[in-house]
This record gives sequence, structure tokens and C-alpha cells, in this order.
Amino acid sequence: MKGNFKKQLWISFSIIFGAVAVASVALYFLSSDLDAQAAKIISDKTLVAQQTALVGILANLKSDAVQATQYAAAMNKLLPSHDELISFPQWIAAVGQAHAVSAVVTFQGNNAAATEALPGSDGFSLSATGAATDIVAFLNDLEMRSPGFLLAIDSFDLTNNGSSYQLSVQGRVFSK
Repeated sequence: MKGNFKKQLWISFSIIFGAVAVASVALYFLSSDLDAQAAKIISDKTLVAQQTALVGILANLKSDAVQATQYAAAMNKLLPSHDELISFPQWIAAVGQAHAVSAVVTFQGNNAAATEALPGSDGFSLSATGAATDIVAFLNDLEMRSPGFLLAIDSFDLTNNGSSYQLSVQGRVFSK
């Protein structure tokens, strides 16, 4: 009986030790598998968040494209063709005459052709002579009552010539 007890004790300890060893090995593999699965879940969630953000950006771009098309059409209505710029100096002279200002425009030859995305531009010089109040009214009409010319004034110089003022302007007029 004593020999049987020792044998039973060793068998029981071996079974317990074996069960602990198997459980430890299983727990080790399960924990590394859990870490890999957690990393994959985090990676998948990050990918879903990025895709959601991209879908949102795409939706905004699609809605903005409709507005951009409307704005481009409106801008094309505002801008004359490059050939229609031939009437630009006459228009400036007529506005000047309406305000008792002698105005002369010359194109500078530094032009940029229009592209699909950007309007073209032609550089010009404007020389205007008249009273200060008349020149102010002339510039106000150029800014506010343009019948189809979009201007950008890059630089200007106003000089007092005694009885009148001399305005020299460097700018660009845009075309499609």
C-alpha cells in the first residue's frame, strides 16, 4: 500500500505538472494570438477611419465641382475673348472723356494665354491726366462699372503737375 501510494502520488503530480505545462503553453500561444488579433483590429479600424475620411472628402469635392462649374460659367460670361480686348483702349478713353480725363492705354505685350483652369491676361499701361476729383471718379468707374473687362492694377503713380494730375498705371486685363 505504501508503494502504491507513492506511485499514485507521482502520477498525480505528473498529471498536475503536465496540465500546468499544457495550460501555460496554451496561454502563451493564446496571448500572442490575442495581441496579433488586437493589432489587426486596430489596423482595420484605422483603415476604415481613413476610408471614411476619404469618402467625406470625395463627397465634398463632388458637391464643390457643381459650384465650381457654375462659377466657371459665370466667370466665362464676365471675361471677354482675347480678340475682344481690341476694344479695351477705346472703352478706357470713353470712360476718361465722361469724367474730363484724358486717358490712353497701350498694351505691353507681356500676355499669358488662357488655359482650361486659368484666364489669360494681357499687360497694359494707362496714362490719365485730369483734375484729382475727376481721376478719382474715373478710377471708380473703372472699378465699379466695367461692362465686361476684369482688371488688376499692379502699380500706379499719381503726380501733381500743377494745374492737373498725371496718373500712371501698370496692370493686367483678363480674357478667356
